Amino acid sequence: YNRRLVCRNRNYRFPTVPRKRVKVYVADPWHHPAPAHVGQVVYRPLSRVVRRTRRRGQLVVRRMRVLRRNKYVGKVRGSRNYQVSFNIKPWGTGHWWRNVLHF
Repeated sequence: YNRRLVCRNRNYRFPTVPRKRVKVYVADPWHHPAPAHVGQVVYRPLSRVVRRTRRRGQLVVRRMRVLRRNKYVGKVRGSRNYQVSFNIKPWGTGHWWRNVLHF
C-alpha cells in the first residue's frame, strides 16, 4: 500500500509448479466482488534469490474498471515468485467475503 508491503502469505508449504499461461480474472466466480474500481494491474515475475527484478511486468488491466464476478481480463506467464500491484478505488463495503483478483 503506497509502495509499502502490507501483506505476505507463507501458508503454502509445497507451492505448485508455475504454469505458462495463467488466466487472470477481475473477481472470482464464487463470491461477490468488492464494490470498487481496479486498474493498472501488473504481474511481475521475481528472481528467486533477490526477490526483485529489472524486467518489466505484464500489464493485465490498464484502465480503471468496475469489479465484476468472473470477468476474464487476460493471461500471464506464471512464475513461482511474483509481485502483483494494482490501483483500487473502493466506493463501499460489503458483507461476507469480497474479492478483487483471481488467478
